[in-house]
Amino acid sequence: MTVRIGLLTYDHLHALAFQALDYVDDPDIELCFIEGLMGEIVDTVKRYYRENKVEMFLGGGANGTFIKEHADVPVKIIDIGLFEILTAVAKARRLGERIGIATYKDARCYADVLRESLNMDIVKVSFADEEELSRGLQTSGVDVVVGASLANRLAEKAGLPSVLVYPGPESIAAAIKDAKVMALEIRSEKERRMIFQAVLDYSWGGIVATDSGGRVIAYNPVAEKLLAKPRSDVIGKPMSGALPDIGDTELTSSLKPQIGHLRELNGTKVVVNRIPIVVSDDAVGSVTTFQKVSELQKAEGRIRTKLADKGLSARTRFDDIVAVDDNMRVAVAHARLFADSGLSVYIFGETGVGKEMFAQGIHNESSYRDGPFVAVNCAALPESLLESELFGYEEGAFTGSRKGGKMGLFELAHRGTIFLDEVAEIPLHIQARLLRVLQEKEVMRLGGDRVIPIDVRVISASNRHLRDGVAAGVFREDLFYRLNVLHVEIPPLRERHDDIAKLFFHFLSDRHPDLSECLLPLRATIVEIICRYSWPGNARELQNVIERISVLLRTGADCTEHECRMAVLEAIGKDVFIRDFAAQTTADGQRADKNGAVVQELCKIFRGDTERVARQLGVSRTTLWRRTTDLADAERPFGKRSRRL
Repeated sequence: MTVRIGLLTYDHLHALAFQALDYVDDPDIELCFIEGLMGEIVDTVKRYYRENKVEMFLGGGANGTFIKEHADVPVKIIDIGLFEILTAVAKARRLGERIGIATYKDARCYADVLRESLNMDIVKVSFADEEELSRGLQTSGVDVVVGASLANRLAEKAGLPSVLVYPGPESIAAAIKDAKVMALEIRSEKERRMIFQAVLDYSWGGIVATDSGGRVIAYNPVAEKLLAKPRSDVIGKPMSGALPDIGDTELTSSLKPQIGHLRELNGTKVVVNRIPIVVSDDAVGSVTTFQKVSELQKAEGRIRTKLADKGLSARTRFDDIVAVDDNMRVAVAHARLFADSGLSVYIFGETGVGKEMFAQGIHNESSYRDGPFVAVNCAALPESLLESELFGYEEGAFTGSRKGGKMGLFELAHRGTIFLDEVAEIPLHIQARLLRVLQEKEVMRLGGDRVIPIDVRVISASNRHLRDGVAAGVFREDLFYRLNVLHVEIPPLRERHDDIAKLFFHFLSDRHPDLSECLLPLRATIVEIICRYSWPGNARELQNVIERISVLLRTGADCTEHECRMAVLEAIGKDVFIRDFAAQTTADGQRADKNGAVVQELCKIFRGDTERVARQLGVSRTTLWRRTTDLADAERPFGKRSRRL
């Protein structure tokens, strides 16, 4: 770490400095020579320091002291000891009787000691500038002058002999090393000040610090803005008088921190914390911080969201929901209308109809859209785990609990939406806790002793009617009314005949675009099959069938009409399709094999595999053929064909 030192030098000291470098031997010291005396170099010194070319200046006697006083820069003075002065006085004794030692201001020159010990006429000639030194040399009546370069120069002008006092190379080398230590200390202190200033200037909240007398010693820009008082009106003044809104409490006597006090400053609600600075059981000052309540609330929401980095976003919007059927379009319209209200929404629909897609759509068009979307399947979690997942727990709440506790899903959903899927599966004792959370808008963790306020939009869903659960005594009636404020019912896919083909090719194009392009010419064949199936698993089953088709038809480009037909039937399940179709088209109490129309339709769909149809209907192939023939004869205009005579 290089330290830049500026040596204030002149003719004689310059040569000595080069000799001193042999004694230093420190590669971290970079020495810069600044030649001149006193006022001649003040501007140069200031510029070097301002441009960070020099960190510490080194000068001897009057020169160094003058620069320290007039340039306001750090200077290390090269001390001239008694030995150097005694040596110069011994030389001066041979040049005159009355010896004058030129000294800058009150610098020590040992004149009294030398006068008494050597029994010589020695006087001290003090000066503050060049003019005063010239007058002193003229009025003191000295015969010879002892001093530094300036004294020697002025003595020569006055016609007086002079002797130069100068330090040895070893003294200069020691001064250079001391200057390095001082420079590093100044650098370290400057870094601490800059860090402290950066903390003040860029702190999120307001900061005010006081000394032991209660006077303000630090006041950052945020505090200045919030308190609407300029820095000049506050610094150095008692906090209780300058800032009465936050300085009306005495800390020095109690030594106890004051945390979380709610105040209003210029119409803005803030949270104020005051901390005493205690050294050896005595208060030597205090630090007061305050933050806007609104900013704390925003930060809280961001922190809650970042604590869990997955499962907290809603990707689906209402425009992503395929809805051609009128009933489905009405359901989407109702859900879109309910999104803005902020009220609880209950979604009913069979498994696989897309209840979570509706919930995500409601979230994305609500005022909670910028918050998290937390989805939880209440049926997927065991009873022992569901309560802790929903409400969280404190450390040590139960065996195996995480160190530090855990935030619950309601806390994670703060300022957002929580989606409770399969809400009918929640046990009764947890329903009671859930009801309180919905009523009070606050949650208490398991094993905790404090309530945590929350602002959460609740959307619940189930594939069973909650009213049936209320009637059966397995679902609380009061909770039902809390959840079922707004109601959306999603029709099953079998009741949305127009949506089946649309959804099939939408999913196919989205997941397997290459296969979709290959199967487009066979659209009629596919539609003929999929529209005759009731899809008990709804859209989820439809997606699974598409995935199976993609595996069965890896070479879709060469797919024939028969191969496509068989692949679709295989993906649905041939036997499943036959039983489902027969159940849909056969009246109660009627056998499917007796219904010629059902048999004929199945044979048309399964052409090439009528044996499977016969087996599923429990008849022989001959009987199956006869049923289709009887139906064809019955539809002829003249009845059955006459036997050939």
